[in-house]
Amino acid sequence: MRALFVAVLILIIPMNTVSAADKSLQDILDPYTNSDGHINVQALEDALAKERQKKAEAIKKNSSGTAAYLRDSFTDLGFFGEDRFNLSKSKGASVSFTKDRVAHDNELNFKGVLFLSTFSDGSYGGRYTGWSIGPYIGANVDRHSARSKKDSETYIGGVAAELGTDYAGFDQFYRLSTGGVRDVVANTTSLKVKAEFFPVLRREPDNPLSCIGRPCTIPDIDLLYVLTPELFAIYGNSFENHGDAFSGERDDLRLGGQVSLLLKPAFLQKTALSRLYGRITYQWAEEVMSSKPFYNLDFSTWYNLDEDGHIALSASYTRGRDEDTAERLDKLVVGLTGKF
Repeated sequence: MRALFVAVLILIIPMNTVSAADKSLQDILDPYTNSDGHINVQALEDALAKERQKKAEAIKKNSSGTAAYLRDSFTDLGFFGEDRFNLSKSKGASVSFTKDRVAHDNELNFKGVLFLSTFSDGSYGGRYTGWSIGPYIGANVDRHSARSKKDSETYIGGVAAELGTDYAGFDQFYRLSTGGVRDVVANTTSLKVKAEFFPVLRREPDNPLSCIGRPCTIPDIDLLYVLTPELFAIYGNSFENHGDAFSGERDDLRLGGQVSLLLKPAFLQKTALSRLYGRITYQWAEEVMSSKPFYNLDFSTWYNLDEDGHIALSASYTRGRDEDTAERLDKLVVGLTGKF
């Protein structure tokens, strides 16, 4: 009945009575306006039906199936569904080349993770909002031509499973990954099992906590952001006779958390920098057996070269310890990134 009432009002109100404040609405309706100033309701309904059909097909396509994702890391992957298919806000796997004329060094760097996921999103209702499972492989390679520079070459591979639930007033996202870590330079191999928990609070008016895990904005400066906290536990087991770099023993157990802040300056939307994004990630943990603290701080920014976000120019600065090898990091990387 409400839709019929609105349609009747559109039919009887001429377009020349639309105020200046409604100019944007008039611009939208202009293609469906007859010469007498009234709305062609049938044409408008046909256009709306086509738009609904397109959205339904997109939701169906992204709600279940199998997909491959190329990203910088699991932090760069996002959650289920449309969030994961949005390439623009992902940094992507990176490759860079640096020529240091002072140190007479050529440096080649590559970092990325490929995740092949079978998933289902939002098809259950109730407390379960989705799941995914699949294998992953990744690499973090830093090669130098100068002998005075230290190389690093790490490969990872395994299986990751994810589950989304809706309980106690907020969505909850879990990830369990298990696999191997191969450090070629140190000639070590280890097992790594990581359990992660992400809270995503429901959207509520005037509740700042409802921005956790969801896109929000700072109106005064027109800045979009997504704050994503997580808690995690990591168990590691070295296949070598000597201890690993985390605990000094063959086994290690780390408990900690991570906060990731994704930023998009919306005030640049109508400029050449409209495809600019940034992310700050801070991770901290303590190894239970040795009480050793570990941290990792990363600043990343990228500019998408294409509208869909498949290729980007990126720059990042990382300081702290590598999560897989405990290698000390203090480096700036500028290069190209790719994602799908």
